[in-house]
Amino acid sequence: MGAERLVASLFVLAAAACSRNTAAPPPEDARASLRGPSGAPHFQMFRAMPASERAGVVARFRSKNGAGWSVTLGAGDAPDDVDPLFGVVRRARREDPPGPPVELDEETAVAEGVAFLTRNAEFFGFSAGDVATFDIAAGPARTHTFGAWVVRVRGRLATRGYEGFAAVTSMIDILVYLGEDGRSRYFVNVSRVHPRLTLDTTPRLGPDDPRILQHVVGRELIVAIDDPRHPNARVRELRRISLGKVEGGDVKSTRLTIHVSPGPRAVYVTYRLAYAVDVIKERQRYRFVVDADTGDLLEDAIVPVVPEDRDDALAP
Repeated sequence: MGAERLVASLFVLAAAACSRNTAAPPPEDARASLRGPSGAPHFQMFRAMPASERAGVVARFRSKNGAGWSVTLGAGDAPDDVDPLFGVVRRARREDPPGPPVELDEETAVAEGVAFLTRNAEFFGFSAGDVATFDIAAGPARTHTFGAWVVRVRGRLATRGYEGFAAVTSMIDILVYLGEDGRSRYFVNVSRVHPRLTLDTTPRLGPDDPRILQHVVGRELIVAIDDPRHPNARVRELRRISLGKVEGGDVKSTRLTIHVSPGPRAVYVTYRLAYAVDVIKERQRYRFVVDADTGDLLEDAIVPVVPEDRDDALAP
């Protein structure tokens, strides 16, 4: 699949990632005041930027790159090119006429992409110095819908101070399109980034505290059986089968993590110190997330889907 064909679907996926509603606590959650030995909190909430602040991001971007750039601020359910939670620019297009055509190759395209990202790092959620750590490749676009050449940028950035927590590692994924004049003219940014955190990482419950499993052990485990005979059906029924309840021996690991939970309609996102509890029962894997201070269940396990024609799928 050509990179330009990914643009629409990737942009939708980025929006969905910000709006997925897990077991997020309400803003008035009383446990937000819990703090660790350092005095830093175990819970942080980041609310969506108001329209005036997002407009300020657009103004700064255009001031740095020129008034010819168009960045849309959506109203209601319309797409918004500025991420309301993290303030990064998700998409922008240069509307002014291109300059005279130039000869382009991979080296010059990558150089332009690097220069554009370095100049605009603050609008993508990383620093200019991070650009050198990314994997960057370029090639001719299959169509000229967005540009003549496309530069793809990928990378991983650990959140400073939380290098051991994969849940808050930023995943960089950006497409920059160059016009025939060799200048950046369009980009789509589907990176998953995180804000600066001040969470304390010393939990109130140790990893062997029985309260960590108080809402996990005894919980019923379900597996869904899928009928593979109609893979393209618009609606497919899944049969639910109970594997029984979680027993102590089913718990395979418990590790400290940071639970990231977007609120409804991208109104807020929360970060909370938690434990990820991994369970294996009859070859099926489940992961529960519990509060590291109270043991309360924050996120239930995702029900695995097993093809019906796998006779050994549920074998012990």
